[in-house]
Amino acid sequence: MKKKLIQIVLAFLCALTLSIAVAGCTGGNRGKQYDYLVTFDYNVGTLQSGVENRYLGVKENSLIPIKPGDSGFAGATIQGYYVARWCLPQTNADGTLKKGEDDRVLLSAAWDFKTQRVEKDMTLYAELKPNSRLIIKGGDTDVELKSENFMGQPAPRPDVLQPTKSGHTFFEYYEDESCTVPFVWPYAFEEENKTIYAKFIEGDWTVVRTAEEFNGALDATEKKPIYLSADLDFTDVAWKPNRAFGLEINGNGHTVRNIGCSFDFSKNSSRTLALFGSLNGAKIHDIVFENVSLRARIINEQTREYAIAPLATLVNEQTQLQNIRVSGTLTVTKNTENFADPAIYHVCTNEGSFDPSLFAGVDVTGFSVTLPE
Repeated sequence: MKKKLIQIVLAFLCALTLSIAVAGCTGGNRGKQYDYLVTFDYNVGTLQSGVENRYLGVKENSLIPIKPGDSGFAGATIQGYYVARWCLPQTNADGTLKKGEDDRVLLSAAWDFKTQRVEKDMTLYAELKPNSRLIIKGGDTDVELKSENFMGQPAPRPDVLQPTKSGHTFFEYYEDESCTVPFVWPYAFEEENKTIYAKFIEGDWTVVRTAEEFNGALDATEKKPIYLSADLDFTDVAWKPNRAFGLEINGNGHTVRNIGCSFDFSKNSSRTLALFGSLNGAKIHDIVFENVSLRARIINEQTREYAIAPLATLVNEQTQLQNIRVSGTLTVTKNTENFADPAIYHVCTNEGSFDPSLFAGVDVTGFSVTLPE
């Protein structure tokens, strides 16, 4: 095949002393701004006619900085296929190319654009793979991830392009329509289309999977009901005590563990200490708070009254607390032994609450309170 007019993309990469010229290469090297020519062969064989190669000039011992399809270097469209990788060819003993029955060159190792350098004129051949789809069902409309948009790379979890369903909150992806087998990301596209399913929760929720997300949901300016989908560990995450909350927390039987926080009682501070301050119309259910450590210190004050509790110090009659268990410790100390008068404490638990009936759904048998003498 006669060499066709060579089109080269112009770009200067000073660090690599690379010069790429958009020009027609006729014979000779006079005025040539590159040392070696890299040919990108789409390797279509009998799949499609009229697909032209792409060319790139590079300096000796340079990386190949761009490839067809990158910004500024137009690629070709192969009907029904996408380029997964650019590869070196398989050759016979005499150096000729090995080809398959479809007249496509058989491929050897993929070229590593990050590490391999060009030492001679060379041709890279496209590894073409059939376009396929990952189809996500379960929402108001199906969502499709297209293999060609990922250029041979696995598809990550689509946190932005998620399926939607009116009046519902997206929850998770599953292999089966019954939503019992979680789908594992990233997804390496197969030659055939694959269908997975999205699960939704009725209503407008904040779905929480991490301790950081739980904090964010509690502190959000526009608060929503919280739906736990995993156990949470606060070992390395700060918990802010005494927060007010008035919506629903559905724990789904999960455990929030290793909460630890210290708090100073002083004349300028709140005089309450609990996981939550006030629960006004909240609905909290099916959750375990495990290994909670709340520590309070009194800073040089006269006699004052304090309210302390495992879960909350103020609960109104509209609040519903069901199937909650809190285990751990709450300890109050003084920063000096010279206080003339002890503080007065109101301990809010099942047995000693302002209104014990409001805490009927809270099990604090594994929680201890220690007060200064």
